[in-house]
Amino acid sequence: MRHFSEYFFVFVMLFLVSVHYTDGQSLMVNDSISNTGMVYRVDAKDSPKGVNISPEELIQGQIPGLQITSNSGSPESDFTIINRGIGSLSTSTSPLVIVDGMFQYDNMISLNPEDIESIVMVKDASALQCFGDMAANGALIITTKKGSATFHIRYSGNVSVSEIAKKAGVLSASAFRTLLSQQYAGNKDVIGLMGNASTDWQNEIYQTAVGQDHHLSLSGTYKGLPYRVSLGQTNQEGILKTDNYRRTTTTLSLTPSLLDNTLKIHLNVNASFNNNTIANTNAIGSAIAFDPTQPVMNGSKYGGYFTWMSYGAPLMAATKNPVALLNQVHQTDKTTRIEGNLGADYALPFLPGLHIEGNYAYGYFRENYQETNDSDAAWYQTYAPTGTDHITQRNRQFNLQLGYSKSLEAIDGKLNVFFGYSHMSYRSTNDSYYTIYPASTSPNANFSQQIDESHFTSFTGGVDFTLKDTYSLSAHVQKHLDSQFPTHSKSDWMSSGSLAWNMKHESFLQHADWLSDLQLRLSYSNTWSLNPLNASALYDFVVSNSTSGGLVRPYNFDPNVNPETVLTYDAGVGFGMLNQRITGGVNVYQRTTNNIILYVPISGGYGSTTYLYANDGKLTNKGIELHLGIKPIVSKQMTWTLNYSFSYNQNRRTDAKYSSAGLLYGAIYGGTGNYILIIKNNFPVGSFDAYQQIYDANHKPIEGDYATNDNPMGFHIEHQIYPTILMGLSSNFTYKKWFLNCSLHANIGNYVYNNIDASGGNLSILYNSSGFLENASRNVLVTHFRTYQPYSDYYIQNASFVSMDNISAGYTFDKLLDTKLGATLYVAVQNAFVITGYKGQDPEQATGIEQASYPRARTFVVGLSVDL
Repeated sequence: MRHFSEYFFVFVMLFLVSVHYTDGQSLMVNDSISNTGMVYRVDAKDSPKGVNISPEELIQGQIPGLQITSNSGSPESDFTIINRGIGSLSTSTSPLVIVDGMFQYDNMISLNPEDIESIVMVKDASALQCFGDMAANGALIITTKKGSATFHIRYSGNVSVSEIAKKAGVLSASAFRTLLSQQYAGNKDVIGLMGNASTDWQNEIYQTAVGQDHHLSLSGTYKGLPYRVSLGQTNQEGILKTDNYRRTTTTLSLTPSLLDNTLKIHLNVNASFNNNTIANTNAIGSAIAFDPTQPVMNGSKYGGYFTWMSYGAPLMAATKNPVALLNQVHQTDKTTRIEGNLGADYALPFLPGLHIEGNYAYGYFRENYQETNDSDAAWYQTYAPTGTDHITQRNRQFNLQLGYSKSLEAIDGKLNVFFGYSHMSYRSTNDSYYTIYPASTSPNANFSQQIDESHFTSFTGGVDFTLKDTYSLSAHVQKHLDSQFPTHSKSDWMSSGSLAWNMKHESFLQHADWLSDLQLRLSYSNTWSLNPLNASALYDFVVSNSTSGGLVRPYNFDPNVNPETVLTYDAGVGFGMLNQRITGGVNVYQRTTNNIILYVPISGGYGSTTYLYANDGKLTNKGIELHLGIKPIVSKQMTWTLNYSFSYNQNRRTDAKYSSAGLLYGAIYGGTGNYILIIKNNFPVGSFDAYQQIYDANHKPIEGDYATNDNPMGFHIEHQIYPTILMGLSSNFTYKKWFLNCSLHANIGNYVYNNIDASGGNLSILYNSSGFLENASRNVLVTHFRTYQPYSDYYIQNASFVSMDNISAGYTFDKLLDTKLGATLYVAVQNAFVITGYKGQDPEQATGIEQASYPRARTFVVGLSVDL
């Protein structure tokens, strides 16, 4: 609690800056959601300004209980999204992503943020009621911009400069020389391996990256046809040299209304084309470890790069030259993603209130990844993978819904009834061909083909009832067929229900003028967890051909494996006061995932392995979420809006049958087969399994001295990689035409295994008997460990942090040159600073292990938008 108080204090003291979301009381998605649901909305126009390549960046830290973490600092990085804690160990923990009605099967969002109108997060039973079991982890509903009534042209663009925020802490050349000379005094062979250079290898591989982003859109109405078209171009260098992200996006939206507005049609097409040059990230680990006394170049025949040698040949056991790894390994990644959907909503004229809605969507994705190595690279003769991966994915969806709405005037009520059918099919192929040893004259080609296919069908029915605009009830049922499980015919009925009471409409609150809104909510859902189970776990078909060919069988599975089911209870209150100057809500929940699917050890014969996919126990998450919006200043010339979000989550793994002893994972550097994380009964997922370090009187760790705690192996389970507390804080301030916006987020209770210090923080790393030197972590000067201590909990460090994500300021111009032309000019800083007690490079690690990861950049931006 001491750490919580400190970070909470810092958090409150930094209450500067920018976000906008509302709760379910002010958001209309459909009747089920608006009346009884817990919903948060982020409008893209109110999101922080700057370089936003992916939509996830628009909502980071803005929605209670939603943890969004970029998996690296690369411009093409994807994100890990977790809603209300880890709810599954084999399927995705991400919310279902829906773009203009189309489910994103792999949850990868390729939209240009400039084409997004809003992002809505639906949490409780409302997600299930609207989108079925694939929304077991909630749903992120993305609505793109549509046509306007009048002709409108908009240009937006920015130029940015990025630099590494913090380098890994390793010894300088002078410190390395001093330490090596002390440790190997009198050993001329070792001392003689040192060079005469002073090279900061991290400076050699990182750069000041330049980026630019441009976007042009046209919208309007032509002969009654609303339309919008857009074109975007992004070119962003990574801070790791040779890394370059290039993307072109285009969209088309048509939304006509026919037959006296009884037939509404929408056509949306989104396409993105990427042509990326990918830097060899192995250079990061090499730069951390490479001897700082050696030069980058020494005129060798291996491209001129310094290379450790042995008997006239490259020493393959030695660390490779980091700059050579960047310049002599070439990786390109070209992708094409096209998604479109056509839908219609028809109000039948012969029966008022009866609607038929249909939607067909198609998604296509193609990726071509190529890797080559220069023939003069030092490693070319021994191991130089050269080849290509070709991936093709197709996703088809069809939805049909019949709905009836009726006002019941006699009781001042409203009734909605609907029935729905949906079908999804997904197919992916991955062809891979590599030559591993291109210099060899013997056959060494590896070819594989992987085919995944799945189908999903659901039938849905529901009733929504509202009485006197005060009491609301929703009840829904679904039945599903899913080909991802061994028995295709398996199906179950799932259910959900919710209640809401708008207390402000009650007579006893009619005269409470200070209270503008008050609503209580209860919800329940029991659903499958169909954020798709990795189909390859059950149905992969792989053909390999190297020096000998063969068929690779799928993973083993229990023939009676059942889908994971998720039982969720929610209770919440939403409120507004002082004419909505203060708004907010509190929600408590418990979510239990039963029949979790794990790859577990089984005694007995299931083919050639003792491991198989089977149902094994459950996971429980329970917690509380809070959001609060305050408008301290509202006047004609000045406004100030603050938004705050808070969530607490507790996770437990229980009722394990096959894996009660625990399953190890989380591989760490510095050895073979070393793991630091465990999944174990009655502990949170992502717990650390390590030795408890013993310290001397000066609180210095004693090498090799650990507490046994009645465990002869010495291991004990402590801490976890996931934060128990998430917070977000934002502020939007305007004065006349000036604005100042900031946003920050905080994770509290998360720990990180500092693998950079663990693998490099010992004296034995300095000299390898094969005949080369390696740099050490600066931490070795603190511990003076002589040998590698991978399981010491000394390296499991509190990584709670507060991160200032964005600070932006600018000026808005109206009616430039007495025309309708408007413009906004702004400057921004992204990833401005991080406050943390963590001793490593970056406390925000999606895996909970920091080991030579691509660091996040600090970015400075100048941007301009023009509207006509």
